[in-house]
Amino acid sequence: MKLGTKIIVTSLAILILLVLIAGTGVLVLKSGLPSVTVLETCFEGSMNNVKVCPQEKNYVKLPDVSQKFIDALIVSEDASFWQHNGFDWFELKESLKTNVLSGGYKRGASTISQQLIKNSFLTPEKSISRKLKEFFLTREMESKFSKEFILEKYLNIVEFGPDLYGLDEASRYYFFKAPNQLNVLESGYLVHLLPNPKTYSTTFEKGELTDFSKRMVLLIAKRLHYYKKITDEEYEFAQTHIDRFPWYSLPKGPVYWESIDDLLDEETDSVEGGDSTDLEKSLEDLDQLDEVPENLPRNLITF
Repeated sequence: MKLGTKIIVTSLAILILLVLIAGTGVLVLKSGLPSVTVLETCFEGSMNNVKVCPQEKNYVKLPDVSQKFIDALIVSEDASFWQHNGFDWFELKESLKTNVLSGGYKRGASTISQQLIKNSFLTPEKSISRKLKEFFLTREMESKFSKEFILEKYLNIVEFGPDLYGLDEASRYYFFKAPNQLNVLESGYLVHLLPNPKTYSTTFEKGELTDFSKRMVLLIAKRLHYYKKITDEEYEFAQTHIDRFPWYSLPKGPVYWESIDDLLDEETDSVEGGDSTDLEKSLEDLDQLDEVPENLPRNLITF
């Protein structure tokens, strides 16, 4: 056998061996993966030890989330969420191009599905094996569950600030209201926190938006307006009131930390054996907190 032929044959043998080794490694890797069906139960996310359980009072179901927030999240974080199979290949290509040209990490491409997998099953470790685990788990999850299921789980595990996880806790912490009451500005603010919640949330502690945060919140509002998710009036409202952060003087929902069921339980206990006048008065007080100032038309605010 000629030397050239030997080299070719040897190279092919090595390539086949490497493919077999890689394939075996993938099979071993896949065999050691957790089952995504865990998401259907009460579980603790591996990334930040966040407990996600539909029976917990801070768990929010998707129908109980403001459509403004859902739309803001999609246009900002994962525009093709409802169409892709877990991966946004266009964003991956654009991210690679941007990061290569800049010589650093300037643009991410993780979808909501990938972020849910990271938070639920993976660790902060940066390695090829972790990326492979993320790929296999994301693909499996997308094949088993609806987009609505995936989005709901994501909203209950994602970080919004230091030791602040899940949309219910975030909306009550920042704006003293339930997730179904978030308006355009509040939704934009919470969504803009997601790429770097610990850093961006310092604006809340200072009580004033940075120029960067203002631009991001207004950019989200602009995208919502472009895709006809909000009206001209709502977009103008966001532009007009951006400087009034944290917008407590604008129409808002009841200011309370516990659920309305807990409030009812407490009030019922306090008047047990008597009449219900105190309970009715408490509910009337809560309703009054939703009243809109006379100089601000109700049709400018959509929850």
